[in-house]
Amino acid sequence: MLFLGLLWALVRLISGSPDTDMDEFQSWALGLFGLIFLAAIASYAWYNVKFVQHQGRYFFWAMLAISTFVALGWREVMQPLQGVIAGFLALVLGGSLALMQFASGNLNKWNIFILVLIALFLLCQPLLLGGVNDYPVRRLPLGLRKFMARPGIASALTLLRFCAWATPFALLFLLDLLIPQLYIAPQLMS
Repeated sequence: MLFLGLLWALVRLISGSPDTDMDEFQSWALGLFGLIFLAAIASYAWYNVKFVQHQGRYFFWAMLAISTFVALGWREVMQPLQGVIAGFLALVLGGSLALMQFASGNLNKWNIFILVLIALFLLCQPLLLGGVNDYPVRRLPLGLRKFMARPGIASALTLLRFCAWATPFALLFLLDLLIPQLYIAPQLMS
């Protein structure tokens, strides 16, 4: 999903104004981060030509660029049209993955469940933009628009919108807390 979001951001950046909302400084900063990321990949590949050591520490100096690209991709996927398209593609990917795994007899229900959950969230995310962006709301039936405009519903949508934006980052923080106990400590014990 993030790669797809980055592709949309790149298309919007190349097409220029009014499609992009980035100024010239931000565009130059993204270009610099792209060069830093490419240099990190090149140095990793060059080092592995001499010694094969598949270690993530060689990407530490590109973490600022990687995190910026992750945030940019997430921002693009959360746009109304891009979110619906990405949700549809994730649903197709989840269905094809389920069929492939079912045919091989190795069905991983958690991967498929998470992928379908992400797809449904992305398909429904234009509803979360009620009150922020009128473009996806204009296409809804009038009764649903009036229902979404109620003060209680509008405040619930605001809370859901905040949770939708914050959940991936909270999950990454939780993953950072769990990695030492789940992965590093068992490796040190063996």
